Amino acid sequence: MATWKQIRDYIQSNYKYDYDEELDMFKLIFDMVDGRTQAVFLERDQNQGCDTSYVEISSPVGMVSKNDIFDLLEDLEGKVCGGAVKSGKNIFIRDRMLLESVDAVWIDNSLRLIAGIADEMEDKYVGGDEY
Repeated sequence: MATWKQIRDYIQSNYKYDYDEELDMFKLIFDMVDGRTQAVFLERDQNQGCDTSYVEISSPVGMVSKNDIFDLLEDLEGKVCGGAVKSGKNIFIRDRMLLESVDAVWIDNSLRLIAGIADEMEDKYVGGDEY
Protein backbone atom coordinates (compact mmCIF):
# COMPACT_ATOMS: atom_id res chain seq x y z
CA MET A 1 0.00 0.00 0.00
CA ALA A 2 1.45 3.33 -0.93
CA THR A 3 -1.45 5.77 -0.92
CA TRP A 4 -3.80 7.09 1.74
CA LYS A 5 -6.76 5.97 -0.38
CA GLN A 6 -5.48 2.38 -0.40
CA ILE A 7 -5.08 2.47 3.38
CA ARG A 8 -8.57 3.92 3.83
CA ASP A 9 -10.02 1.24 1.55
CA TYR A 10 -8.21 -1.47 3.51
CA ILE A 11 -9.53 -0.23 6.87
CA GLN A 12 -13.07 0.11 5.49
CA SER A 13 -12.96 -3.45 4.10
CA ASN A 14 -11.41 -5.16 7.12
CA TYR A 15 -12.41 -3.37 10.32
CA LYS A 16 -15.38 -1.91 12.16
CA TYR A 17 -14.70 1.77 12.52
CA ASP A 18 -15.98 5.30 12.94
CA TYR A 19 -14.63 7.76 10.41
CA ASP A 20 -14.28 11.48 11.01
CA GLU A 21 -14.41 13.02 7.55
CA GLU A 22 -13.35 16.47 8.73
CA LEU A 23 -10.21 15.11 10.41
CA ASP A 24 -9.77 12.30 7.86
CA MET A 25 -9.24 9.91 10.78
CA PHE A 26 -10.45 6.45 11.75
CA LYS A 27 -11.42 5.37 15.26
CA LEU A 28 -11.42 1.64 15.87
CA ILE A 29 -12.48 -0.13 19.06
CA PHE A 30 -10.69 -3.33 20.08
CA ASP A 31 -12.05 -5.85 22.58
CA MET A 32 -9.45 -6.61 25.24
CA VAL A 33 -9.29 -9.05 28.15
CA ASP A 34 -11.71 -8.87 31.07
CA GLY A 35 -14.38 -7.12 28.98
CA ARG A 36 -12.22 -4.04 28.48
CA THR A 37 -12.12 -2.14 25.20
CA GLN A 38 -9.46 0.12 23.74
CA ALA A 39 -9.86 2.96 21.24
CA VAL A 40 -7.23 3.24 18.51
CA PHE A 41 -6.90 6.06 16.00
CA LEU A 42 -5.42 5.82 12.52
CA GLU A 43 -4.70 8.96 10.56
CA ARG A 44 -2.42 10.51 7.99
CA ASP A 45 0.12 12.98 9.28
CA GLN A 46 2.05 15.45 7.14
CA ASN A 47 5.54 16.22 8.43
CA GLN A 48 5.82 19.98 8.73
CA GLY A 49 8.44 21.51 6.49
CA CYS A 50 8.46 18.76 3.87
CA ASP A 51 6.12 16.84 1.61
CA THR A 52 6.52 13.53 3.44
CA SER A 53 3.33 11.86 4.69
CA TYR A 54 3.14 9.36 7.53
CA VAL A 55 0.49 7.01 8.84
CA GLU A 56 0.00 7.40 12.57
CA ILE A 57 -1.59 4.85 14.87
CA SER A 58 -2.25 6.01 18.43
CA SER A 59 -4.21 4.88 21.45
CA PRO A 60 -4.94 6.81 24.65
CA VAL A 61 -3.71 5.66 28.02
CA GLY A 62 -5.40 8.52 29.85
CA MET A 63 -4.25 11.06 32.39
CA VAL A 64 -1.06 9.76 33.95
CA SER A 65 0.22 11.54 37.04
CA LYS A 66 3.56 13.33 36.92
CA ASN A 67 4.72 10.91 39.61
CA ASP A 68 4.02 7.91 37.37
CA ILE A 69 5.27 9.13 34.00
CA PHE A 70 8.85 7.91 34.42
CA ASP A 71 7.59 4.50 35.56
CA LEU A 72 5.37 4.32 32.48
CA LEU A 73 8.32 5.20 30.23
CA GLU A 74 10.41 2.49 31.90
CA ASP A 75 7.58 -0.01 31.35
CA LEU A 76 7.65 0.85 27.64
CA GLU A 77 11.39 0.19 27.39
CA GLY A 78 10.94 -3.46 26.43
CA LYS A 79 7.83 -2.93 24.33
CA VAL A 80 7.76 -2.76 20.56
CA CYS A 81 6.03 0.54 19.83
CA GLY A 82 6.88 4.02 18.70
CA GLY A 83 6.63 5.43 22.20
CA ALA A 84 4.49 7.59 24.44
CA VAL A 85 3.42 11.16 23.72
CA LYS A 86 1.40 13.74 25.62
CA SER A 87 -1.54 15.34 23.83
CA GLY A 88 -3.62 17.71 25.90
CA LYS A 89 -3.89 16.11 29.33
CA ASN A 90 -3.60 12.54 28.06
CA ILE A 91 -0.76 10.16 27.30
CA PHE A 92 -0.99 8.20 24.06
CA ILE A 93 0.94 5.19 22.83
CA ARG A 94 1.86 5.97 19.24
CA ASP A 95 3.67 4.62 16.21
CA ARG A 96 4.25 6.11 12.76
CA MET A 97 5.48 4.87 9.41
CA LEU A 98 6.14 6.52 6.06
CA LEU A 99 2.93 6.37 4.05
CA GLU A 100 4.67 4.83 1.05
CA SER A 101 6.10 2.02 3.24
CA VAL A 102 2.82 0.97 4.87
CA ASP A 103 1.34 -2.41 4.04
CA ALA A 104 -1.50 -4.51 5.42
CA VAL A 105 0.78 -6.50 7.73
CA TRP A 106 2.08 -3.32 9.39
CA ILE A 107 -1.45 -1.96 9.80
CA ASP A 108 -2.84 -5.17 11.32
CA ASN A 109 0.11 -5.75 13.63
CA SER A 110 0.42 -2.12 14.73
CA LEU A 111 -3.28 -1.65 15.46
CA ARG A 112 -3.33 -4.68 17.76
CA LEU A 113 0.07 -3.95 19.29
CA ILE A 114 -0.68 -0.32 20.10
CA ALA A 115 -4.13 -1.25 21.47
CA GLY A 116 -2.63 -3.93 23.72
CA ILE A 117 0.15 -1.75 25.10
CA ALA A 118 -2.15 1.23 25.68
CA ASP A 119 -4.71 -0.98 27.43
CA GLU A 120 -2.03 -2.50 29.66
CA MET A 121 -0.66 0.94 30.59
CA GLU A 122 -4.17 2.34 31.11
CA ASP A 123 -5.04 -0.52 33.46
CA LYS A 124 -1.83 -0.07 35.44
CA TYR A 125 -1.60 3.74 35.62
CA VAL A 126 -5.19 4.97 35.29
CA GLY A 127 -6.81 2.01 36.99
CA GLY A 128 -9.90 1.72 34.83
CA ASP A 129 -11.21 1.32 31.34
CA GLU A 130 -11.32 4.98 30.37
CA TYR A 131 -10.74 4.53 26.62
